[in-house]
Amino acid sequence: MSERISTLSPSTNKVVCEWDQTTTPEAENVCRDPAKAWLTFRKMPFAQRKEIAMKALALIQERKQTLGEELTLQMGRPIAFGAKKLLLGQTEAGFKNWIVEESIGLTVIIFAWNFPYLIIVNSFPPLYSPEIGSTNTLNELVKIPDINLVTLTGSTQGGRLIREAIASRFVPVNLELSGNDPAYVGPDADLQYVAEQLVHGAVFNAGQSCCAVERVYVHTDINDASVAEVQKYKLRDLADHIVNVGPVISRAAQKSINSQVWDASAKGAVNSTSPNPAFTSPSAEGNYVVPTVSTQVSHDMVVMREQTFGPALPIIRVSDKEAVQLMNDDDYGMSVSVWTEDLATGEKLLKLLDAGTVFINRCDYSNPDQVRTRWKNSGMGYTHGPKAVDPLLKLKRYHIREKQG
Repeated sequence: MSERISTLSPSTNKVVCEWDQTTTPEAENVCRDPAKAWLTFRKMPFAQRKEIAMKALALIQERKQTLGEELTLQMGRPIAFGAKKLLLGQTEAGFKNWIVEESIGLTVIIFAWNFPYLIIVNSFPPLYSPEIGSTNTLNELVKIPDINLVTLTGSTQGGRLIREAIASRFVPVNLELSGNDPAYVGPDADLQYVAEQLVHGAVFNAGQSCCAVERVYVHTDINDASVAEVQKYKLRDLADHIVNVGPVISRAAQKSINSQVWDASAKGAVNSTSPNPAFTSPSAEGNYVVPTVSTQVSHDMVVMREQTFGPALPIIRVSDKEAVQLMNDDDYGMSVSVWTEDLATGEKLLKLLDAGTVFINRCDYSNPDQVRTRWKNSGMGYTHGPKAVDPLLKLKRYHIREKQG
């Protein structure tokens, strides 16, 4: 009998569901039917493939309330954010030459728990088979000869492990990994707007997003505006539609996030979050983390150097020149944001910043029509937009000598 995987509610740490862990033989068997089906599926006209995909999306839309409730129970996302509407060669005489794009075939999607349905849709290949299993099972799964692409949304360490697991095979990978996204607030920024946006970017989904705002460099003082905005966020019953911040996924995550905040305080950072009973007395049962604004932070503190993946907002005052240097002084390159009313100056700064997505006066925003890519240790490949199809395709070159005479 296979082992069981238990899912604990982050708000109560009680078991809400259990799953049979997929064994390696089961994972291998599960790939056989899709591999056979692929031989038929690849011959289908595009219109028929589109119809199948739209039916799948329609089923998700029909179940959005149930799925939203499951997200609340299993990962702690407040119900107010759980159920949202789904939006959907040159020629040569005597020869014919052309290039055909063919689907790459059977793909393994390894998706993270923080945005499970969104990630599946973003990674949606021509055919996939969702499975639940351990790291060892996944390592074996990606080695199966029928697998032609592996796409992973997870940690940078997880990405390294997947690449190591398939090192003996020439299989492409599409990786969206960790981030440590910075923001720079210029001297002419609209502080009220900036405070609202940055706090939301830092604490939405309890900060559990690779594109969350993780570190802030300011040219002017936005402390008061930030604190006032933080006070609007509440820790209450997750089923309450006015709740903005839920628990983090596990006790281990809670401990890791708190350790970064406490380490900064021990090294001289100041907790600039005004006292708020909803924050200072969260439920002891759940994995709640007090959203914290830290000032007088230095760039060498752990909270600035490593991904926090929680509701923390460390702030450093800098000049324009220092901002670019410090924002780029990082191992990750998911996204960055610049906040200024001077768009020309803002665009000049964006050209100097090393990240796959660069924003002016916006952060942590995903547009399904525009490509999303990542630099440095934040991953490789694409999601979103027409470019996102590229990893799912392989090219075949046709070169035919025409009949002579």
